[in-house]
Amino acid sequence: MIKRESWTEYVQRITQGVPRKEVAKAAGINVSGLSRWINAVGGRPRAEKVVAFARGLRQSPVEALIAADYLDPHEVAGVIEVVRSRGVIIELGERLTQGPTRHEVDDITGLLARPDDAREGFEDGQGFA
Repeated sequence: MIKRESWTEYVQRITQGVPRKEVAKAAGINVSGLSRWINAVGGRPRAEKVVAFARGLRQSPVEALIAADYLDPHEVAGVIEVVRSRGVIIELGERLTQGPTRHEVDDITGLLARPDDAREGFEDGQGFA
């Protein structure tokens, strides 16, 4: 069985030969956090930090998530394709072009107005002072 690279080993490999300040700046993390990762101090970082670190250094976030033990290699083997249903897109387009009904507008404006001054400043039925 092949031994997988740990998070610390991954960070050491990716940052090898580059000053820590430059790596930290590119990855959007502080130098002390980077040092903890390189020296295997503390637990694993949050998944969001792992992805940000990889993207900041122009590395694959998937590879970083595997090294940080968030994903197993078999979970990402092959091509992953996101398929959008044509029906959903058509329905979304129709909803966007319809706009809100008068009842929906009344509901939201009623929620936004304070009870004390709901009609303050309104002199006619059209909302114009």
